[in-house]
Amino acid sequence: LGTGVGGGMVMGGELYRGANGSAGEIGHMVIDEDGLPCYCGNRGCLEVYASGTGIMRRATELGLEVDSSYELYESARRGDDQAQKIFREMGRYLGVGMANLVNMLNPAMIVLGGKVSEAWDYFVPTAIEEMKRRAFKYPVQKVKVVKATLGDDAALWGCFYLVSRGLGVDLG
Repeated sequence: LGTGVGGGMVMGGELYRGANGSAGEIGHMVIDEDGLPCYCGNRGCLEVYASGTGIMRRATELGLEVDSSYELYESARRGDDQAQKIFREMGRYLGVGMANLVNMLNPAMIVLGGKVSEAWDYFVPTAIEEMKRRAFKYPVQKVKVVKATLGDDAALWGCFYLVSRGLGVDLG
């Protein structure tokens, strides 16, 4: 969760890339068919609502004067009702996307990371509540939602993993 919404899927201990290498583009999962336009050409993509870009758009709509999603987070921490509302809205949309993942893939775990996840306490409880409300009851009881631990190094580790696998190096 940063300027966009991306994803990766690990199945059977391996990164799942799909038939053409584009698996995991969850940011372009449509969650509102009549929603706002996305840069991909579609409407209502998760990324439009649950990314740093999306919450900044919403802050502008509500007249909040912040220059970054981090400033919006700081406003929420200081008790700004509008900033907190934006994160709750983001959480609801993210929860819809997470419910779709639970219903389609039945994951054991959903890991959330990126800069926006610094505001964890302001959107994740709402996201989990929405996910539980919308997903199939049995699988959603088992899924764990956790915060990523690699921080700013996540992309670097991902690249390292892909290159090493491509070279046939076993990291296990």
